[in-house]
Amino acid sequence: MGLAVVWSISAAWLSANQVIDVFPAEFTGYWLATVAVLVGRSLYLSNRGQSTNPASTRARSVATGLAVVIVLASWFESDRVFLFWKLRAIPPGVWSQMVSDLEKFGARYAQGGDYHSFNRMELPESLYQLGSRFDCRGGTAQVVNYPDYSGIIVTAMFGYKPRSWGLYIGPKRGCPLSVHIPVGQNAYFFFGYHG
Repeated sequence: MGLAVVWSISAAWLSANQVIDVFPAEFTGYWLATVAVLVGRSLYLSNRGQSTNPASTRARSVATGLAVVIVLASWFESDRVFLFWKLRAIPPGVWSQMVSDLEKFGARYAQGGDYHSFNRMELPESLYQLGSRFDCRGGTAQVVNYPDYSGIIVTAMFGYKPRSWGLYIGPKRGCPLSVHIPVGQNAYFFFGYHG
């Protein structure tokens, strides 16, 4: 049970620092930690025998309940913990390099003005500080001429339906389902749905 609790507390940090992938490693780990706590409790109950001290039984029940609460709380708060540690895992100077690389890369893709999508293997190497190749979903690029913004819009996307993040270059977007953190001129780290 102790290992399940430690895993749950540290899983979001491990994935934010790219020690493990977000999916399947981190997300599957929460399921397994929950099962491990419940199986551990079940094994304890089936093997305790008749002479067990009632105080010890109560203490183990409290410990099991606390372990379940910690595992589930860590799981439910994992997005916020991941965001906190992801922002700290990337040194300040690296953001400008990633923005510059993504902007140049997107400009090549969007030269005709059409909307283009690209796969994860095509992204500049610097962008993989945002996430692993396994967590990368690729991205999109296009040239636009809006009244308030004229230029390239390019997005590098990482993650999955339960957790998405990446780098966006373009006009500030007001999507209420995501967080947009400025990392350069017209450049944002986004976390959450980015449509």
